Amino acid sequence: DQSIDYFWIDSLKQKETVLKNWFKVRAYNTTIKTIKEEFQNKPINEGKELEKYKGIGIKIISKIDEIIKEGHLKSADNIRDDKDIEIINNFKDGIYGVGINKATEIVKKRNIKSLVELIKRQSEIIENGRELLNNVQKKGLKYYDDSLVKIPRNEMDNHNNYLQKSCKDLNDNITITIAGSYRRGSDYSGDIDILIKQENNDEDTLH
Repeated sequence: DQSIDYFWIDSLKQKETVLKNWFKVRAYNTTIKTIKEEFQNKPINEGKELEKYKGIGIKIISKIDEIIKEGHLKSADNIRDDKDIEIINNFKDGIYGVGINKATEIVKKRNIKSLVELIKRQSEIIENGRELLNNVQKKGLKYYDDSLVKIPRNEMDNHNNYLQKSCKDLNDNITITIAGSYRRGSDYSGDIDILIKQENNDEDTLH
Protein backbone atom coordinates (compact mmCIF):
# COMPACT_ATOMS: atom_id res chain seq x y z
CA ASP A 1 0.00 0.00 0.00
CA GLN A 2 1.85 3.08 -1.23
CA SER A 3 -0.14 5.37 1.10
CA ILE A 4 1.83 3.88 4.01
CA ASP A 5 5.11 5.07 2.49
CA TYR A 6 4.28 8.73 2.27
CA PHE A 7 2.15 8.66 5.42
CA TRP A 8 5.31 8.30 7.49
CA ILE A 9 7.12 10.95 5.47
CA ASP A 10 4.15 13.27 5.87
CA SER A 11 4.44 12.95 9.67
CA LEU A 12 8.02 14.22 9.45
CA LYS A 13 6.89 17.04 7.18
CA GLN A 14 4.31 18.12 9.76
CA LYS A 15 6.98 18.39 12.44
CA GLU A 16 9.34 20.40 10.23
CA THR A 17 6.46 22.70 9.25
CA VAL A 18 5.86 23.52 12.90
CA LEU A 19 9.59 24.11 13.36
CA LYS A 20 9.64 26.19 10.14
CA ASN A 21 12.45 24.17 8.62
CA TRP A 22 11.30 25.01 5.11
CA PHE A 23 14.19 23.30 3.32
CA LYS A 24 13.24 19.97 4.91
CA VAL A 25 9.54 20.61 4.28
CA ARG A 26 10.29 21.13 0.59
CA ALA A 27 12.33 17.91 0.46
CA TYR A 28 9.55 15.91 2.11
CA ASN A 29 6.97 17.43 -0.26
CA THR A 30 9.13 16.42 -3.21
CA THR A 31 9.39 12.88 -1.86
CA ILE A 32 5.65 12.55 -1.31
CA LYS A 33 4.89 13.95 -4.77
CA THR A 34 7.37 11.56 -6.38
CA ILE A 35 5.94 8.51 -4.60
CA LYS A 36 2.40 9.47 -5.57
CA GLU A 37 3.19 10.17 -9.21
CA GLU A 38 5.99 7.75 -10.07
CA PHE A 39 5.07 4.76 -7.92
CA GLN A 40 1.30 4.85 -8.15
CA ASN A 41 1.06 1.45 -9.81
CA LYS A 42 4.30 -0.20 -8.73
CA PRO A 43 5.92 -0.92 -5.36
CA ILE A 44 9.10 0.63 -4.01
CA ASN A 45 11.45 -2.24 -3.25
CA GLU A 46 14.37 -0.18 -1.96
CA GLY A 47 15.17 3.44 -1.26
CA LYS A 48 17.79 3.79 -3.97
CA GLU A 49 15.01 3.66 -6.56
CA LEU A 50 14.42 7.31 -5.60
CA GLU A 51 18.04 8.39 -6.10
CA LYS A 52 17.46 9.61 -9.65
CA TYR A 53 14.77 12.08 -8.60
CA LYS A 54 15.93 15.63 -7.94
CA GLY A 55 15.46 16.89 -4.39
CA ILE A 56 15.53 13.49 -2.67
CA GLY A 57 18.71 13.02 -0.66
CA ILE A 58 20.51 10.21 1.14
CA LYS A 59 18.78 10.82 4.50
CA ILE A 60 15.31 10.50 3.01
CA ILE A 61 16.34 7.41 1.04
CA SER A 62 17.53 5.79 4.28
CA LYS A 63 14.14 6.58 5.83
CA ILE A 64 12.38 4.90 2.89
CA ASP A 65 14.58 1.82 3.45
CA GLU A 66 13.59 1.78 7.12
CA ILE A 67 9.88 1.95 6.22
CA ILE A 68 10.28 -0.94 3.76
CA LYS A 69 12.30 -3.06 6.21
CA GLU A 70 10.49 -2.30 9.49
CA GLY A 71 7.03 -1.36 8.27
CA HIS A 72 7.19 1.97 10.08
CA LEU A 73 9.52 4.87 10.81
CA LYS A 74 10.77 5.30 14.39
CA SER A 75 11.31 9.06 14.09
CA ALA A 76 7.74 9.43 12.80
CA ASP A 77 6.41 7.31 15.67
CA ASN A 78 7.90 9.81 18.11
CA ILE A 79 6.25 12.70 16.29
CA ARG A 80 2.86 11.00 16.38
CA ASP A 81 3.17 10.83 20.16
CA ASP A 82 3.44 14.65 20.22
CA LYS A 83 -0.22 15.60 19.95
CA ASP A 84 0.60 19.33 19.78
CA ILE A 85 2.14 18.90 16.33
CA GLU A 86 -0.99 17.18 15.05
CA ILE A 87 -3.26 19.87 16.54
CA ILE A 88 -1.15 22.71 15.14
CA ASN A 89 -1.27 21.22 11.66
CA ASN A 90 -5.02 20.56 11.93
CA PHE A 91 -5.62 24.21 12.84
CA LYS A 92 -3.29 25.39 10.06
CA ASP A 93 -4.80 23.18 7.39
CA GLY A 94 -8.42 23.32 8.53
CA ILE A 95 -9.02 26.95 9.51
CA TYR A 96 -8.90 29.38 6.61
CA GLY A 97 -6.68 32.36 7.42
CA VAL A 98 -4.71 30.57 10.14
CA GLY A 99 -1.08 30.03 9.17
CA ILE A 100 1.66 28.16 10.97
CA ASN A 101 2.57 31.11 13.22
CA LYS A 102 -0.98 31.66 14.45
CA ALA A 103 -1.63 27.93 14.85
CA THR A 104 1.54 27.54 16.91
CA GLU A 105 0.58 30.53 19.06
CA ILE A 106 -2.89 29.11 19.68
CA VAL A 107 -1.59 25.71 20.78
CA LYS A 108 1.74 26.48 22.43
CA LYS A 109 1.24 29.96 23.88
CA ARG A 110 -2.52 29.98 24.55
CA ASN A 111 -2.66 26.26 25.42
CA ILE A 112 -5.75 25.72 23.27
CA LYS A 113 -5.92 22.10 22.20
CA SER A 114 -9.37 21.70 20.66
CA LEU A 115 -11.80 23.41 18.30
CA VAL A 116 -14.34 23.66 21.12
CA GLU A 117 -11.87 25.57 23.29
CA LEU A 118 -10.82 27.79 20.39
CA ILE A 119 -14.45 28.64 19.63
CA LYS A 120 -14.90 29.72 23.25
CA ARG A 121 -11.76 31.86 23.28
CA GLN A 122 -11.64 33.22 19.71
CA SER A 123 -12.52 36.77 20.85
CA GLU A 124 -10.13 36.75 23.80
CA ILE A 125 -8.09 39.96 24.00
CA ILE A 126 -4.34 39.27 23.75
CA GLU A 127 -1.25 41.36 24.51
CA ASN A 128 -1.49 43.63 21.47
CA GLY A 129 -5.03 44.64 22.42
CA ARG A 130 -6.58 42.69 19.56
CA GLU A 131 -8.77 39.62 19.62
CA LEU A 132 -7.10 36.22 19.32
CA LEU A 133 -8.62 35.61 15.87
CA ASN A 134 -9.34 38.28 13.28
CA ASN A 135 -12.58 38.35 11.30
CA VAL A 136 -11.24 36.22 8.44
CA GLN A 137 -9.94 33.58 10.85
CA LYS A 138 -13.24 33.57 12.73
CA LYS A 139 -15.05 32.81 9.49
CA GLY A 140 -12.54 30.05 8.81
CA LEU A 141 -13.27 28.61 12.25
CA LYS A 142 -17.03 28.88 11.73
CA TYR A 143 -16.83 26.94 8.47
CA TYR A 144 -14.10 24.52 9.60
CA ASP A 145 -16.07 21.37 8.75
CA ASP A 146 -17.18 22.73 5.37
CA SER A 147 -13.64 23.68 4.41
CA LEU A 148 -12.48 20.07 4.85
CA VAL A 149 -15.02 18.77 2.34
CA LYS A 150 -13.47 18.35 -1.11
CA ILE A 151 -15.28 19.64 -4.20
CA PRO A 152 -15.99 16.88 -6.78
CA ARG A 153 -14.92 17.58 -10.33
CA ASN A 154 -18.46 17.65 -11.75
CA GLU A 155 -19.26 20.47 -9.33
CA MET A 156 -16.05 22.23 -10.31
CA ASP A 157 -17.18 21.90 -13.94
CA ASN A 158 -20.41 23.71 -13.01
CA HIS A 159 -18.43 26.52 -11.37
CA ASN A 160 -16.23 26.76 -14.44
CA ASN A 161 -19.25 26.91 -16.79
CA TYR A 162 -20.75 29.70 -14.68
CA LEU A 163 -17.50 31.66 -14.72
CA GLN A 164 -17.09 31.25 -18.48
CA LYS A 165 -20.63 32.52 -19.03
CA SER A 166 -19.95 35.51 -16.78
CA CYS A 167 -16.74 36.14 -18.72
CA LYS A 168 -18.62 36.05 -22.03
CA ASP A 169 -21.34 38.35 -20.71
CA LEU A 170 -18.73 40.96 -19.79
CA ASN A 171 -17.45 40.84 -23.37
CA ASP A 172 -14.36 42.87 -22.59
CA ASN A 173 -11.41 40.71 -23.70
CA ILE A 174 -11.39 38.88 -20.38
CA THR A 175 -10.17 35.33 -19.87
CA ILE A 176 -11.02 33.43 -16.70
CA THR A 177 -9.20 30.20 -15.88
CA ILE A 178 -9.69 27.90 -12.89
CA ALA A 179 -6.18 26.87 -11.93
CA GLY A 180 -4.78 24.66 -9.15
CA SER A 181 -5.87 21.05 -8.80
CA TYR A 182 -8.75 21.49 -11.29
CA ARG A 183 -6.40 22.47 -14.10
CA ARG A 184 -4.18 19.51 -13.18
CA GLY A 185 -7.15 17.20 -13.82
CA SER A 186 -7.79 16.12 -10.21
CA ASP A 187 -11.06 14.41 -9.35
CA TYR A 188 -11.48 16.65 -6.28
CA SER A 189 -10.43 20.18 -5.34
CA GLY A 190 -9.98 21.81 -1.95
CA ASP A 191 -10.84 25.28 -3.18
CA ILE A 192 -11.27 27.29 -6.37
CA ASP A 193 -8.19 29.15 -7.60
CA ILE A 194 -9.04 31.59 -10.37
CA LEU A 195 -6.80 33.48 -12.78
CA ILE A 196 -8.32 36.54 -14.45
CA LYS A 197 -6.67 38.13 -17.48
CA GLN A 198 -7.68 41.18 -19.49
CA GLU A 199 -6.06 41.57 -22.88
CA ASN A 200 -4.94 45.17 -22.29
CA ASN A 201 -4.54 44.92 -18.50
CA ASP A 202 -7.22 47.56 -18.12
CA GLU A 203 -7.39 48.38 -14.39
CA ASP A 204 -11.02 49.50 -14.46
CA THR A 205 -12.16 46.30 -16.13
CA LEU A 206 -10.15 44.13 -13.76
CA HIS A 207 -11.56 46.03 -10.79
